[in-house]
This record gives sequence, structure tokens and C-alpha cells, in this order.
Amino acid sequence: MQPELALRPILRAEVLSDRTESDSASASQAVWHLVRRLHGRRPDLDAPLDEVVACWQRQTPDGTDVAFQWRPVGQDPLPHYYPPVAWLAFVYSSRVTLAALVESGIWTGVPSVDLGPSHEFGDVVVAIVAVPRPSTSAPAESPWHAAAVWPLLMDTLCRWGRSTEAGYRKRTAFDTIVPRDRFEARYRQLKAAHGHWCQHWPESTDPKKFVFEELGIAAFILELWADDPEMQPGGCGAFVDLGCGNGFLTYVLSREGYRGYGVDIAARRIWSMYVAEGTGVQPDLRVAALDPSTATFPAHTWLLGNHADELVPWIPIMAARSGCRCVVLPCCLHDLGGPYTAYAPGGGRFAAYVAYIRSLATECGFAVEQQHLRIPSNKNIVLVGRSWTPERPPTAADLEARIGELLRRARFTKFEPRTSDRERGHALEDRRRRRQEALAAREPSNQNVKCTDCTGHCCAECEGSTN
Repeated sequence: MQPELALRPILRAEVLSDRTESDSASASQAVWHLVRRLHGRRPDLDAPLDEVVACWQRQTPDGTDVAFQWRPVGQDPLPHYYPPVAWLAFVYSSRVTLAALVESGIWTGVPSVDLGPSHEFGDVVVAIVAVPRPSTSAPAESPWHAAAVWPLLMDTLCRWGRSTEAGYRKRTAFDTIVPRDRFEARYRQLKAAHGHWCQHWPESTDPKKFVFEELGIAAFILELWADDPEMQPGGCGAFVDLGCGNGFLTYVLSREGYRGYGVDIAARRIWSMYVAEGTGVQPDLRVAALDPSTATFPAHTWLLGNHADELVPWIPIMAARSGCRCVVLPCCLHDLGGPYTAYAPGGGRFAAYVAYIRSLATECGFAVEQQHLRIPSNKNIVLVGRSWTPERPPTAADLEARIGELLRRARFTKFEPRTSDRERGHALEDRRRRRQEALAAREPSNQNVKCTDCTGHCCAECEGSTN
């Protein structure tokens, strides 16, 4: 029951009650009844709306008619995000015609109905039925128009039906670590405070994607830390953002009052803009080439790996050695010894890579939690190690023995830090310059050749008249 998947102006639904009806005396009965609260994507403009959802069922000589009905409760006018209807329903009917179903009285006391689009699946008709609200109750500028909305709903319904018939099962798991309402509330707060960076983003990445993606990751981490006593105000907790890149995540976490620093192999242009903003809280961003095979951070509580490239597989190891907790978002495929090339049957390379990073963290003693984040990225899986398994290595020697076995299997010899983007850019410019110089050296040139008829250099009129 996720209305936001079908109607984009809706942000989420909060279930208030859910029950199954047992009364079977009536010919037309509600067999399931749910009350939920809808939240729009613009909470500053539109108030939440309570909605009753019921599944109606009626036995007929031809089979069973089923209708899922949605009815708004107790608000007039309706919020901007809700269709201007008294109620609407998806109908599954074995009748030859939908009109016969409506006339059969499956809904008693209904003065009139609008028949929306329908679709036939063999002998079954699927359709949308709606009772319009009085025109005076609809919002003045409602985005809902029957000609556009009903086909959209029908297409969504048919797509879900075909997917279910084909045996599709959802494989993503959202909101298993941080509840959705807490995440979205925090995200809205961060967006209001830091969304202005979209207007003056100096990096080459798309600001509308990147800024909001980083704010979503920050919202998850901040709500995760809300359950950690060490990270509360006045606590001793601190973080390290490994491979921080442009440092925006470190900047946001620092602005929200948390201690820590970000480290990357090279500084970025935007770092100076954080300093120049003049807020009084400046992020601690450092340039260093880490050797993760030996690095530890015992004075810190959390290690963060936000798309940290070749550092990703090392973060659980560094965290276990340091006694830290960790958050890892896998991205580019690297293992401990180089590029990662394995595949997962039926899942592809990235699914195999996530399973590999998870196995490394488990080997280091973490009870790994996994969740898909609500961010605009297809690399949206986060792994969290904040507790230990009962099989955690009891001593440092046992942990080192496990890590040694992992390195042996990866054929690790020496960690080679990647070349920074700036160094790659300089190397590319040097290659272009040398290529141009080589081409110029091979081409014949008339430069500095004197003419017989003039004292200046060779010109177009006398080109070729040389001594």
C-alpha cells in the first residue's frame, strides 16, 4: 500500500488502523478495511489527509466482483495532491460489461459515477470508477484532470498486475534500519538548510542530483546516530569520512553539530567555498594518501565510506582494527587486491560486489545491516556495522589472523592509491602538449625564412621565393 508509487504528488502513507471484516451476511460486503494518513510532498502547503481504503466483494452467478475503494475523510477542500473525488475505486469484474456491474448496486446509495478507462484480461474487466466531488470543493488549481489521471492510474494498475502474474517479487528493502518518517523529516530539514548549494555548485557533477543525494545520505546517517549515545550532543563520538571527495557530506555533518573530519587524496575547488561561507562552523577537510592496510582510527567512533572507490573494501577492516562502527555505500568495484570481477548468478556484478563487501564485514566480526536508501542513485545500498556477532574474534590476534586470510585470498601485495582527478587532468594536458610539439616538429615551416625581395619574413605574396 504505497500510493506514492502511483501518484507522485503523494510523499508517503502512514497506516492508522488495519482490520479484516468477518460479516458475511450481506451480498455486498467489505472484507478488508484500512485507515491511513497521506502526506504530500509539500508539507508547508498541504496538510495531511486521512483516507479510508476498503476492499469490497460481491458474489455473482458469473463469479466474484471485487473493488478496492479509496475515500478521503474529513477535509474540505481537499489538499492539492489528492484527486477531487468523493471516492474512487479499482474494479475487478467478471461481468461482460462494466455498466452492468455499476447498475448491480455493489455500492448502495451512490448518486452517480464516472466510468474511467477499463482493460480486459480474458473474461475479467478491470476499470476505474469514481464519484466526483462538487466542483466547489475542488482546489482552484488542482493538477488532477480525469483525462490525464485515470489513464495513468490504469497503466500503473495493469503494469503491477502483469508483474504479479509473471511472478515478480520486490527485491529492494527500504527503511529497515531508519524508519521512513524519521528519514523524510530529517531530509526536509537538511534540504531547507543546505539545498541552496544547487544554485552555486562549482563541481562538474549535476548539482540537482548530487546535492540532494548527499543530503539523503546525511539524513540517514544523522538518524542512525540519533540512536547512538556516543554521538549525542556532549558525547565523545566523532567520525572520519574516508575518501570524502568534494567534502559535502563532511560539511553537512559538521554544520549539524557533529565532530569529525574528511580526508581525500587531493583537495577540491569547493573546499575553499565552505571556508568562505562564514557560518562559524568550518568542516575539517584534509589531504592525505591513506594506506588502509595499516591505517587505524582508535579515537573515532564511526568510519564513513560514501562511494569511497578503492577504500570501500578496506573500511570494515579499518573499523574492526580501530574498534569503530562503520557505514559503507559500495560503488566502483574494487576488492582488496585490485578490480573486482566476479558475478552473482541472476544478480549481476554489483549485487555480487555488495555481497562481497558484506562478507568482509562479517569476517571482521560485524553483524551487518543492509538497506536501500531513498536517494537519486542506482548505487543506493548502504551497509552498516554497528554491533558485533557472537562469533566476533575475541582477541586482536584472532582478528589479524582473519584479516590475513582475507588478504591471502585476494592476493594482496601492496596498496596502490589511485591517481587523483587533478593529477589525471595534469597528465592528460601534458600528453596533449607533447603531442602538439611532436606534430609541430615534423611539419616543414617557413618561419624565419627571408625573402629575396624584402627584408621581412616570408609573406603570402612571395612565399617560395627564398634564398
